[in-house]
Amino acid sequence: MKIQELEKFGYKQELKRALTLKDLIIYGLIFMVPIALWGIYGVVADISNDMLPLAYLIGMVAMVFTEPLL
Repeated sequence: MKIQELEKFGYKQELKRALTLKDLIIYGLIFMVPIALWGIYGVVADISNDMLPLAYLIGMVAMVFTEPLL
């Protein structure tokens, strides 16, 4: 239905229907980050001989030391 057709029924557009590049990047990160882990879980678990938590802990420590301080 078009907006004009909906206005006959009392519909009023109140939200801005636009996303900026920043909005899209934030939405993408929020959507992808939690499920990215499960997409590669089996591969990483197999490569690390079922020591996946240790592999992620080592990776996290390495990233902490390479991240610039703010």
